[in-house]
Amino acid sequence: MFKRSNYGLIAILIVITVIYGPYLSRQVTYDEAYTFLNYASSPLTALLLYTTPNNHLLHSLFVWLTTSLVGDSLFAIRLPAFFASLLSIAYIYRIGRRVFSRNAGLIAAVMLAAVPMVMDHLVKARGYSLSILVALLFFDLIVCRMHHSFRSPLLRRYHFLALIVLLMIVLPTMLLLTIPVCLWLMRQLFKRREYNLMREYFAQFVFGTVIGVMFYTSGFLVDGLNKFTDQFGFDDVGALAGGLIDRTTTPLLWPILAIGLVSGIGYAWLHQRDFVKVIGIVVGTAVVLAFVQQWLTGGVLFPRNYIYLVPFIVLLVAAGWSALFMRLPYNNITTLVLVAVLLAGILDRVPALGQKTPIDEIETAINQNIQANDALLTQCCLDAPLQYIYRETSFTTIDETTQRIIVIPTRYFSFEQIKAELEHDPICTPEQWIEVEIHICPATTATAAPVP
Repeated sequence: MFKRSNYGLIAILIVITVIYGPYLSRQVTYDEAYTFLNYASSPLTALLLYTTPNNHLLHSLFVWLTTSLVGDSLFAIRLPAFFASLLSIAYIYRIGRRVFSRNAGLIAAVMLAAVPMVMDHLVKARGYSLSILVALLFFDLIVCRMHHSFRSPLLRRYHFLALIVLLMIVLPTMLLLTIPVCLWLMRQLFKRREYNLMREYFAQFVFGTVIGVMFYTSGFLVDGLNKFTDQFGFDDVGALAGGLIDRTTTPLLWPILAIGLVSGIGYAWLHQRDFVKVIGIVVGTAVVLAFVQQWLTGGVLFPRNYIYLVPFIVLLVAAGWSALFMRLPYNNITTLVLVAVLLAGILDRVPALGQKTPIDEIETAINQNIQANDALLTQCCLDAPLQYIYRETSFTTIDETTQRIIVIPTRYFSFEQIKAELEHDPICTPEQWIEVEIHICPATTATAAPVP
């Protein structure tokens, strides 16, 4: 059933599943709950309702599918991201093995799962795991496979167009990948005097990008571009660079990445020069556009928006270590030692995924103190998680049966700001529920609005 040469990959996938699987039931986060409650109710909502950047269209569609099939548990909500992560690990192994060596593929597969930012999104219901997978797919088909024959039927039958649309509905920031790779493709075709193919692929790129952008028009038509310009993560490129380093390295991982990257660039430059060139163009484009974005808007994207760069760097690092080990008499054993070190790093850091969060404390406090006819009133970023946790209760709705309204201040909204949501102005009593500050307000029959 399986080729003997794939046994190593199968073992890695099993180990990764065993390590990360238990954390699929960790406490829900705001973005996960917001996605499920607002965008995963139907295919049309998932793909066409882009009112905030929280909606990663294709991921929301898959969340709708899994929750429709197996229920609305956290496992079902996180299953698409987890499955995409496992496929990414398998696919990076495939690319590393085909382009460099089997050992490079094994190192790349484990190293991808060991990067802290990837670790978090392995078990988080967001579209970033999908972005890694489709980035690898796109890079493989365009750069790795098509290097020698751009006339392959694989691309001639509009697969290129489909890939561009797919990348756009995963995340709009995937333009940071498609633009430089397509420019490289155009240059390759021009050098080979394949002018007809160049025009065809360029037309597919433009048409596919336009189709992809159309999925996001609802947000811009309703709220305009200004709604999204204040939702960037950092103020400047320097802070972004620091954030990327902090989220992609550890004390154990950074020397492995540094040595492997230097060696990998040198080795790939000698044996797979176009591979290095394209990765350099992709990374360079991301850097240049980050400076442009800062200049135009005064802000830059979150580090997680650049997670698509991680697998390409990992491939170079894995190639570097594989090249270094080839000079040793027992290169397979040394490869397994490095794989074991990376797995040890994962085991050391993975318990952090299950650490208690403020949501855990608040849920515990609520469960110990809430009464049958109470209702909860809060704001970002507690509202969506609590709505998900208590979705099958009456605690998230204020109606004529409500006797007490439990107002929970948040990091961004004070008690007075949240209380203003009420249609009356009751005299509220502050209380301390374990570590949670709450205010108990008497309800009136005049209040019958859903809790925001």
